Amino acid sequence: MSQRRKKLETWAGRVMNTCVLVLTVFYVAEAFNRPSAYRITVAVVAVLLTLSILWTAYRTVTGRERPSISYPRKNPATVPFDDVIHALETTDGRIKAVRRLREQHPGLNLKDAADLVDEVTARPDL
Repeated sequence: MSQRRKKLETWAGRVMNTCVLVLTVFYVAEAFNRPSAYRITVAVVAVLLTLSILWTAYRTVTGRERPSISYPRKNPATVPFDDVIHALETTDGRIKAVRRLREQHPGLNLKDAADLVDEVTARPDL
């Protein structure tokens, strides 16, 4: 996607979100001034949409967005034995070693990484 299109989509999204926020205030005020089932329903939907927009904005500003990169699953047999030993030697415990191993090899499942670490720690010759 080009930078220009990305900026346009960002700008259009911000304008649309601002319009929804402003209209929500009017819908809620209208529901309080002249209550009816229709006006109350529209106000509730507008408030829910506004909360969704605010939650998304919060996640974007704080950097808590979900990662957009998805790594393909990695076969644990392709992880070098030396990497598992290095992860165990450079960390203080099993959990940190599993975390280090998964950082070094994106796509490695939690269970697979834990099994690799357990397999190395169970060996008496190391």
